[in-house]
Amino acid sequence: MQDELTDHPTVETSTEPDDELWDRQKVLEYFGGTKPIHLSTLYRGVNDGRYPPPISVSANVVRWIPCECRAARQRMIAARGNPKLTTLPRRGRPPRRITP
Repeated sequence: MQDELTDHPTVETSTEPDDELWDRQKVLEYFGGTKPIHLSTLYRGVNDGRYPPPISVSANVVRWIPCECRAARQRMIAARGNPKLTTLPRRGRPPRRITP
C-alpha cells in the first residue's frame, strides 16, 4: 500500500502522470488562480527563486515540472506568516548632494 504524502492540509492530490509537463499558460493559471499571473511576474519570480525555472524542450519551447510548481506553492503557503520585505533597493541615479 502506498502512503499518500501531504505537507499541507490544502494540498490537492494530483491525478497527473509523473512525466507530464506544464506549459506556460497552465503555470500562470496555477500560481494565479482565477486571475492568472502575468508572464513578467512569472519570470521575475523565477529569477528571484520564488517560482521554479522552466526546462527547455526545444529552441522555442519551455515547460515546467508540476511537482516543482507544487513545492514552490507550498513554500509560499508556509511562508505566508513571515514579514514581507518593506524597503526595496533604490533604483536609478543616487540623489544629488549639494555641497556649500
